[in-house]
Amino acid sequence: MAIIETNGKNLRILLHFGVWFILFFFPVFVFYGDTLDISIVARRTWAPMGFSVIIFYVNYFIFIEKFIFDRKGLRFIVSNILLVAVCIFLHSQIREIFFESHDRPHSSSFKIFSVYWESITAIITIGLSMAVRMTQRWIESENLRRNSENAQLHSELTYLQYQLQPHFFFNSLNNIYSLVDSSPEKAKETIHSLAKLMRYMLYEAKEGKVSLVKEVEFLEKFIDLMEIRLPANIKVKKNFSKVQEGATITPLLFLPLVENAFKHGASGSAKGVIEFELAMAEGEVTFTVANPNLPKTIDDKSGSGIGLVNLEKRLDLMYAGKYSIEHNVADGIYKTELKIKL
Repeated sequence: MAIIETNGKNLRILLHFGVWFILFFFPVFVFYGDTLDISIVARRTWAPMGFSVIIFYVNYFIFIEKFIFDRKGLRFIVSNILLVAVCIFLHSQIREIFFESHDRPHSSSFKIFSVYWESITAIITIGLSMAVRMTQRWIESENLRRNSENAQLHSELTYLQYQLQPHFFFNSLNNIYSLVDSSPEKAKETIHSLAKLMRYMLYEAKEGKVSLVKEVEFLEKFIDLMEIRLPANIKVKKNFSKVQEGATITPLLFLPLVENAFKHGASGSAKGVIEFELAMAEGEVTFTVANPNLPKTIDDKSGSGIGLVNLEKRLDLMYAGKYSIEHNVADGIYKTELKIKL
């Protein structure tokens, strides 16, 4: 960040220097050609432009910062009137002292016109200084706002991700608990699988984006873990197509949909199938979940619904305008389709 700010400052200095260099030497190359008289250039161009530089940077560094940004308009006007008056007076003195031999005595009307013209030039210079400084201030404010938004976004995403981890962990422990008495060896294997999944969540999924290939692998292992607790009358089908190598995605987005399918799609008596399908085409990944529509009863207190709320927040933060999610019920099947443009 410091390097970027330094480079930006150096670029501004170089830009200012380049603009004034062009303005100072443009008359030399354009208006005077081969008959160049450096004293004429100095008298008619460089001297008045030198005072324009003074007016520009006194406003740029002092007056605008002190008065305009602090809403002291009257002081800004008075200070500039004094500054312009001093510059016009000094310019007239320099012209009389150093260029008297070149200029014929001027009438009072010419001197009035000269003061008028220099005043107009000064006003234009002040306006340009304000435009440049205020544009720079706006750019700095926008950069600060964006940095603040990015920091807030990162903080919120981190919070949502860590909120999801214990939710996942508790659900997995419930599955393992059901195996402790019936199948101790299977419970041990499941604990080992859970350790691998938690390692992924704690270390790899803490990044803003992860490999889509690894995310799909995690999803398959998690479905296997959840399947352990299912009664024999509920079957699970997976159809995960090969995804593009190098594609990345925000981690753990599909997890709440999988949990929701197992939570609401399994019954102790009725037969049913829970289906998961993932496909990718033209940079868009589609994840579809279909399960028997078995809404929870009022007395069922399992789960808090935190996963789906979390999912919507994360999608809005990371893929605003680049995702769609649809839910529908048909023939007793609850179906969710999530599409994300990567």
